[in-house]
Amino acid sequence: MKLAIVCVAICLLVTGCGQSSGQPKSTAAKEVVRTDAAPISKRLSKLGALQAVWWTSTQVTTDSALSPPGNPAYRVVGFAQLEKGKADELSQQFQWQQVPPDWKPALTITNLNLDSATWSQSPAFAKDYKPQQIPGKLFFERLKGVVYFDLEIE
Repeated sequence: MKLAIVCVAICLLVTGCGQSSGQPKSTAAKEVVRTDAAPISKRLSKLGALQAVWWTSTQVTTDSALSPPGNPAYRVVGFAQLEKGKADELSQQFQWQQVPPDWKPALTITNLNLDSATWSQSPAFAKDYKPQQIPGKLFFERLKGVVYFDLEIE
């Protein structure tokens, strides 16, 4: 009988240790925000010389029919700070449609102060400034001269 009580007590302790504490688990690694401009300038070269960039990449496929071995696809999201002249040129060159005010970029960068940003899109801008073989979207904050990109790159 004592052995049965001890076994039950041990089982209760073991199962009690495995219960959740009610706090969320941090299973995903923190995304690293990169600031090297070369990979972005290479793919969005028509944006000209970039003043600064902030971006992350997440592998979305690997070794599948869509992504053969050794050629994975990545979702690349980030911001590109344009030179003032280029931002002014783009503001005038395209017909811009404001996105809904509740839309927010999937990446947050505190040093850009985009809390009150007014984002716009232009199909002509995306067609001219994003290579057509790269799926994704471009958004433009005209007053700050910032382009937000959300692309899938192999």
